[in-house]
Amino acid sequence: MHTKPSPLRQRVIGFIPIEWEERFNLPTLIDYLNELNTRRGWGAAGIMALGSEAKPAIPALLAMLKDSDPMMRVMAVLTFGELGPPAKVVLPDLIKCTNDSFGAVKMRVIISLGKIHEEPEKVVPILIRYLTDKNWNVRVYAVTSLGQFGPEGKLAVPQIASLLNDPDFAVRGEATNALKAIDLEAAAKAGVK
Repeated sequence: MHTKPSPLRQRVIGFIPIEWEERFNLPTLIDYLNELNTRRGWGAAGIMALGSEAKPAIPALLAMLKDSDPMMRVMAVLTFGELGPPAKVVLPDLIKCTNDSFGAVKMRVIISLGKIHEEPEKVVPILIRYLTDKNWNVRVYAVTSLGQFGPEGKLAVPQIASLLNDPDFAVRGEATNALKAIDLEAAAKAGVK
């Protein structure tokens, strides 16, 4: 089944160098991941652009989660998010990355957990923890990801409802969207239209 390419996939494909056009295939991209220069980043970007078709790259991407370069870890995490539900097999590894010393990795994990939207009984409580983070970006990403779980994110409704009074406009907006996606009745009770 082919679906419309994601906007991220379309953007990444636009960045692919012209000399790559004939080599835009999974084996080549996996080879690029294993090289020690900027091709690793291009390999990850190419795999990300393939979305769910990149499932065979999961072992190479798992290795990138342990890379000393934090940007490689960010690329791996983002790629798992673009894989969506097929990345369910790496949820334990992604959850460990919420403790990464590089803040951008944690934020991208939060985003990816929502895009993968599997195992809500494990993931929703983890995302709830980030609804009170001091960084407004983290709160936005967490509430957005919870909204992607739809009704399976119902455990988070009280915490999301409290974000309707968050000092940050973006957090309040995403809390509104998440409540509507998770529980229309709770959204109506909270005054969300």
